[in-house]
Amino acid sequence: MATELRLIKSREELHSLIPTLIEALNKDFQLALGAAANPFLALEELGYRVDEKIRPAVERRLRFPPATAEKLDELALKIYRLARRTFPLEDADELHRVLFEELKLPRPAAAGVKLTAPLAYHAGRAKPVEDPLEALRGAHPIMEPLLEYRRLEATAPRFAPRELYLRLRRGETWHPISRLQARLHKADKR
Repeated sequence: MATELRLIKSREELHSLIPTLIEALNKDFQLALGAAANPFLALEELGYRVDEKIRPAVERRLRFPPATAEKLDELALKIYRLARRTFPLEDADELHRVLFEELKLPRPAAAGVKLTAPLAYHAGRAKPVEDPLEALRGAHPIMEPLLEYRRLEATAPRFAPRELYLRLRRGETWHPISRLQARLHKADKR
């Protein structure tokens, strides 16, 4: 990994790098596999870092269809306006601070209710897990957009953590795509 990462400050700047990034991914199958699991870590490995100011919007564009990403962007702006500041919506501690310390919302009465952010991805489950914040619906105007944001956020998996990304890069984690590639490669040698 490069020691000094080039900062990407806009989506337009990131878009202009696509040909260079695709070329690098095409040269290294394991890097491409890692990029599919977490594109931000692959960018770091290639010497780039996405500015924290645009990273949430870029992540939404990478994880969701355009209409869903736009809706999430709109909801995030509503939430920030109602909170009177921006904050990482995926950070449970920060969300706790905003809701219960700054906005003084009542804590859910149910014992053992743990505030989680974000909700777990629920594809393939018969029913998504109920949001622990559902008990606060109607307690403050921030709750409607926040609950909708969290519901939509849970419809796509989050990017892989660094540990899994590194295991993919080292070829230590089995993945169906890697088996297919190996089979195709083997067939070509006949």
